[in-house]
Parts: sequence; C-alpha cells; structure tokens
Amino acid sequence: MYDDIDAVAEDVVAGPLSFDSDPETRRREILDVLDDYKVQIAYTISKSQSDLLNRSIKQMINEQLAEDGEEYERLTPVSMTGETDMETVRDALSRLEADDPDEPIDAVVATNMISHGVDVDRFNFMSFHGMPRNTAEYIQAYSRVGRKYTGSVFLLFNAMRARDRSHYGRFDHYHQYQDLLVEATPLERWAEYAIECTLPGVVVGLLLQYYDLHYETDFKKRIYNVEGLREAVKTDVVKKDELREMTFRAYDVQDATENSGGEIGARIYRERIDQQFDKIWSCLMNADPVIHDPRNAGLKNFIGNILADESEEIRKPMRSLRDIDEQIPVTLDLATKDMIDTMIDRGEFDE
Repeated sequence: MYDDIDAVAEDVVAGPLSFDSDPETRRREILDVLDDYKVQIAYTISKSQSDLLNRSIKQMINEQLAEDGEEYERLTPVSMTGETDMETVRDALSRLEADDPDEPIDAVVATNMISHGVDVDRFNFMSFHGMPRNTAEYIQAYSRVGRKYTGSVFLLFNAMRARDRSHYGRFDHYHQYQDLLVEATPLERWAEYAIECTLPGVVVGLLLQYYDLHYETDFKKRIYNVEGLREAVKTDVVKKDELREMTFRAYDVQDATENSGGEIGARIYRERIDQQFDKIWSCLMNADPVIHDPRNAGLKNFIGNILADESEEIRKPMRSLRDIDEQIPVTLDLATKDMIDTMIDRGEFDE
C-alpha cells in the first residue's frame, strides 16, 4: 500500500515528530501517522455535486487504478448527505472508529450534514470542493478534522464561480478575519412571541416526561389524560407552583426577579411565562374535554388536545416548526366540490 515507506523510514530522522532512531520502530510509527490521514472527507456544497463525486470515484478513479498496472487498492467511498438514512450513517461511523481492514472506508463524500455532531478521531484530512455559502458553515465544517491530531485542509476552488475566485484572491485576508465575518443568526434569545409558541409544549412535556413517568401507576387514569392530571392535582402529586418553577428553569429565568438585577429580557420573559402559565393551568383544570376537531376525537382527553381545542388564547403544543405560523383552514366551496365529484365519476380522481 505504501510503496516508498522503507525509503521514507530511512530518510526520516528524529526531529520535531520525535520518531524513534531504530529503523523498524520508526517504520511502524510512520505507518501509524499515515493511517491517521488515510480517510479523506470530501466536502461538497450541494447534493448534486456529492452524487457526481461519488460516481467519479467508483466509475473513473477506481477503473483507472485497476488499469494502471500497479497493485493499487480500490477506493471505498461512503456518502453522508441529508438524504442518507441514519442507519447508514451509524454503520459508517462505527466502521471508521473500528478501522476494520476488511470493511475500509477511504473517502467520506459529505454535504453540510456532517458539520454538526460528527466527531471522529480518524478525520484529519479534508478537501473542500468549492467554498461553503457562509463563514459559519465553513468554520463548522473544517472543525470536523484535527479533533485529536493535527488536521490538513485543502481548498479546491472552482474557477468558474465568482465567489470562489474572490476567496482565492483574498485567501489570507479572509482567514485572518473569518471570526468577524460569521453571519448573525436570525434567532435571538428573547424573541417576542416565543413564549406563546413554546410554553404549551414545555408544560405538556413536563407533565408527560416527568410526572407521568414517575407516577404512571398511581392513578386510575394516566397523567397525560386530563382526568388523571386533575386527580394528581387533588392529591398534591402535581403542584401548580412546583410545575411553574420547573417551567422557569426550562427557560433559565428562575432567578430573573426584580431584585436580582438580572437581564431585563429575562425578567420580561419570566413575567410573560407567569401570565401564560396561569392561562394554561386554568384551561387544564377547567376545560370540558369535548373535542370539536374530529381528527383528535380518539384522544379527546389528552392534555395537548385540550389546550388546542378549548382556548383561543392558548396555542396547541408545537409538533414541528411549521406550527410557528397560524394555520389557514382550507374548505371546499360548492363549485369546487362539484368539479371534484365530476372527476371522481370519470375515474380521473380517487375518492
């Protein structure tokens, strides 16, 4: 695999890397160092570019290696993009950590999905195929390498892209000031309507994940059922003030009182949480569990559905980021219904 390793071992002497003076020991140490840089992360800025690079490795590079006449090993790439299922990702990471010679991985062709939470000691060699679209993404991406050993990063600029040409021409200047160029995020700590959007879910989450977990067998009905919750309140298992304090801690405003001298945003948040919490509590304690939305009829006593169906002032617990905006009901008028009925009769549309 390393044809010139013996010659390299002869030439390398003890120096900054502190290789052993014994030739055979030094040879093993050099092989260990090279192995740390064997796996390449090929970072691409689009899914289509990732697919193209994968095909190039399998159909072009490997075929050329096979036809070269030398005893080259075929490269084994693995893809990590937003469309890669988690089972494949977990399998690839375990193979990388195990460094199994029977199932090697030579290249990880990745998009920005690899930028967060992928920490592998064997990632020390990375190539960028084009510059990422923003500085924060660039910093997050190249931080995947060099977690344990010194990392090497290569930037392969696309001469056809004006942005890449600009980075190439201002390479040193850009990297000198890159921390100052990190773009501000569109989120901020004290967003005005965050309480209204998130508090119902936080309260329901605490009741589900804490109280129901610890007291699931103590009552005839589970605590996620409004009747079980009210029974738990009557027996002082669920206490209003205790739940309110847990909610404050979830937002990290438990110490943001008027006398604490804390941040003004935290104090405003605490007051807003206090007001909204009372509305949610009142709804859970007093609302009649009659669900008007037929889609929720099977779970009419579920505390999340009670909040969603009984109070116009309280939003339902969020289930996705789409729940940030108010939903617009869509109904059929008579003309549209007649048109759909006609299409069904013609067999153009399934009922």
